[in-house]
Amino acid sequence: MAGGRGLGSIVTELRRLVAERDEQGTTPAHRIAAELIRLAEAGDLRAIREVMDRLDGAPARAVVDIEPQRIELRPITFERRD
Repeated sequence: MAGGRGLGSIVTELRRLVAERDEQGTTPAHRIAAELIRLAEAGDLRAIREVMDRLDGAPARAVVDIEPQRIELRPITFERRD
């Protein structure tokens, strides 16, 4: 498929399912978020990172621009001392 992985129908279906409400009026998205918060409050570091990344945005990654540099190497000579 042009410009993608051909997963459009899966993504569309996931979005539809995550928005469906149950008998109590809650969505899977709500239940997933509540479980993520529960795990974070229990000290799960992955859950804590996920919550913080979703709320505050993921930390910026450093971009390092490394330019090759020419280094002059000079021969080293050793003198023997007796």
